[in-house]
Amino acid sequence: MSKSNTTMYGEELGEKLLESVRQMKDGVWGRKTEFLLQADGKIRRLVTLADGSLVRNEIMTLAYQHTHKY
Repeated sequence: MSKSNTTMYGEELGEKLLESVRQMKDGVWGRKTEFLLQADGKIRRLVTLADGSLVRNEIMTLAYQHTHKY
């Protein structure tokens, strides 16, 4: 699925969404985010690309969650 600023409606949008769901069910992904609970209660966030490269490896604390907008 390409990232573009074009607006899709109706059938075209439906086809794109169905294709995305099919890829997800087949295990095809471009980026994966995992949240791992640590023994001390903090959360580790890992963001991995499909080629296996690690994009982010960070510890999230309660303070982190309040200072970052998603």
